Amino acid sequence: MTRRGLLGLLAVVASLWGCGLSRPSEELRYRLSVEVDTPQGLKIGSSVIEVRGVKNQDWLTPEARGHRFSFRGEAVAVDLGGGRTLFALLKSESGLSDAGEYPWFAFGKRLAGTRDELQKMRMMRGWKGETVAMTGTETVRQNGTQQVPARPLLARFRDIRDPKSVERVDPANLAVGFGAGVSLKRITVEVTDDAVTSGIERRLPSYGSETGFDVWYKSLPYGDPKAISLSDFQQGIK
Repeated sequence: MTRRGLLGLLAVVASLWGCGLSRPSEELRYRLSVEVDTPQGLKIGSSVIEVRGVKNQDWLTPEARGHRFSFRGEAVAVDLGGGRTLFALLKSESGLSDAGEYPWFAFGKRLAGTRDELQKMRMMRGWKGETVAMTGTETVRQNGTQQVPARPLLARFRDIRDPKSVERVDPANLAVGFGAGVSLKRITVEVTDDAVTSGIERRLPSYGSETGFDVWYKSLPYGDPKAISLSDFQQGIK
């Protein structure tokens, strides 16, 4: 094997190792819940998401050291009646973070000063049942208020039969998409041991080739707010 070929093979091995084949690892499950006030009363939807952290072996290449995080789960679906559904997606409003990071935003102050990310996950396991509410851009607890840098992106389908009709929803003005009297109350994060949620595909339109979604999605300019794909609703669920 040539030197270039050997280096290429080592790079592939390092990449695979860094994607989750190394040890030790930790898993954390949390429940993401969305509460919405409506004229018919409070509507609540939730989803259990699992975050997995892996600490790579120190003897591996420098590029593969450190921590790797992945997650699996589904977006939150809140049934508002009349065929209307609000979704809290697996990516944030800014698009710069995702559901794998929501627990850190919620419990970040409690974890401050702990350098090892896996140790942070172990600490969170002891907080089962503790709820943290993300209200606006703040995290509210009994012991005070902390700023949170991100929140799940909210979305809906104008026509639940058409995946191309997906659009963002303004969390400060749900009435625009769902009618008068509908408003976001709060979004909460709670550490749990419950099973990861599945089955959201029953609430979504088909993303098959017959819908033309892939062609439409690829035609969108970079950064287009309509660029919301199936992976924003579900990841890692078999």
